Amino acid sequence: PTPTPEPTPPGSTTRTCDDLNSPQRRTLSFADEFDGTGLDTTKWRVRDRTHLSFDAAYVTKDAVDVSDGTLTIEGRRRSTPASVSSGVRERWYDTGYLDTVGTFSQKYGRWEMRAKLPTSRAMTRGVWPAFWLRGDRTNGEIDVMEAYGGESTQRWNPAGSYTTTLWEDTNLGKQRGEWYSWAHQNWATRTPGVYEGFHTYGFNWTPDCMQFTYDDQVLSTIPIEQVPWARTAFDSPFNIRLNMQVGSSYWGMPDQQHTKDAFDYVVDSVRVYRVNP
Repeated sequence: PTPTPEPTPPGSTTRTCDDLNSPQRRTLSFADEFDGTGLDTTKWRVRDRTHLSFDAAYVTKDAVDVSDGTLTIEGRRRSTPASVSSGVRERWYDTGYLDTVGTFSQKYGRWEMRAKLPTSRAMTRGVWPAFWLRGDRTNGEIDVMEAYGGESTQRWNPAGSYTTTLWEDTNLGKQRGEWYSWAHQNWATRTPGVYEGFHTYGFNWTPDCMQFTYDDQVLSTIPIEQVPWARTAFDSPFNIRLNMQVGSSYWGMPDQQHTKDAFDYVVDSVRVYRVNP
């Protein structure tokens, strides 16, 4: 007897990544144009009064604002450091973090964000805006856009450009109480002037390929066969993350000599599409 094929998820039929660049071959499944007077909490979850492990910022809902048709994640230097748990570095900057955990996630399709970045070539050391996707049930991560401010503490200064990355977190040191993670693959871009005006950062995903785009131009296409670990790391719907960290041990921590007191990550729209069958 002929085996019964496993059901195919909607929108995951045999399409190429290039198909998703055509408006006629995709259907909108999520959108926020930020046209209201406040954040739509049916779409977004805002983190508040917390901090991350890699930077020197304090995450607060007060740093997230919707007005005049845009979402703004603000970075502001504090007059005194935020009070956080003992043993954690001082938090001299406020910033924001929002995601769609529990409200929206999707496997396969196209994700895109139109935004203006704050990462100019000077006085933005440590400024680190990102647009990324995270698996609901796996350790996979897709960094559609990560940008770093300048001047950095590295000889190679990426200010004015951004990177795209495919990740999988791996708990190699659990027996020692340690957590390790690394990028299995990194497709870096050196697109100049990304902080000059608004640009659209896109990611296409089908069962056979992944593709990064910038202002509707293809930057790279990655066949899944080149990243076989992706079949398990990305075997899940993915939610959306928008945040701006401030400082890293690699690119440098912020200071008043190299980092201005106020900077804004301004998002005009976020949209997600399914590929048409």
